[in-house]
Amino acid sequence: MTTYYEYIDKDGKVVLLDHYEWSSGMGITHSSVKKAQAARKREVKKGFANTIEA
Repeated sequence: MTTYYEYIDKDGKVVLLDHYEWSSGMGITHSSVKKAQAARKREVKKGFANTIEA
């Protein structure tokens, strides 16, 4: 099961990052992260992934 690091950015958006993105310091402004957010939130909602608060 995929695990995402979940945090809330300064604008109040919930951001889900994988381990690589989290350790690299990527954020919601990074284009690939921005594109992946909707899919990741659907995965979590359907139970295919879980989150760790960061």
